[in-house]
Amino acid sequence: MLFLAVFSGFLAENWREHYIENRRSRELAMSLKNDLVKDTASIRFIMGYRNKRTEVFDKLLDEIEKPVNLQNDTLLLFAEDELFRRSYFVPEAGTYDQIKQAGFLRYFERNLGNDLVRYESKRNLAALQLDMENKFVFENVITLSNKLFNQKFLRYREKDSVAQFGEPLIKKDSSLLSELYGDIRFLQKRNLTYLYTLNDLYYLAVQCIDLLNEEFKLK
Repeated sequence: MLFLAVFSGFLAENWREHYIENRRSRELAMSLKNDLVKDTASIRFIMGYRNKRTEVFDKLLDEIEKPVNLQNDTLLLFAEDELFRRSYFVPEAGTYDQIKQAGFLRYFERNLGNDLVRYESKRNLAALQLDMENKFVFENVITLSNKLFNQKFLRYREKDSVAQFGEPLIKKDSSLLSELYGDIRFLQKRNLTYLYTLNDLYYLAVQCIDLLNEEFKLK
């Protein structure tokens, strides 16, 4: 009788732990799915902006290739905005970080676990690519902007003020314009590389969502 009582207690405790783990894993799965859904929406938005940015870069490069006397100085001046403006992906990483730090990846089947790890790696790659882009802007583009563009005009434009200047909007210096061309080309390439990474991230996120729905019968 004592053995049966101990064994029954063991089974009850084992069932209780199993029940708690199942409930906990489902809660984490739902929270993780919500994070990934937010990620996909964010990625779609940023990809749309980044695709338009590639088109703007093409227009700026076409303009610089024109003879100096035919260049649209106003268009080139507004290039400063596009060179400095960067839209980037900030993932909803809270649930995944919690799962990883607590060792809860064991709650998920191998295929899903592997895809989550790949998603994290691709997120880290996107962050590194963005760091490279930011570093280039701070080390190169800002210095060039100060040399090339009329900073007084830009200051008044930022304040929505109108002022008259006897100075050109842009210095017609061939070496500076050539440097601008090279900087735009570099940022265009980085932009395309970032887009490829975002595209991979999007499909990995969708795949993880599908596996979560399948494994945990989520709606």
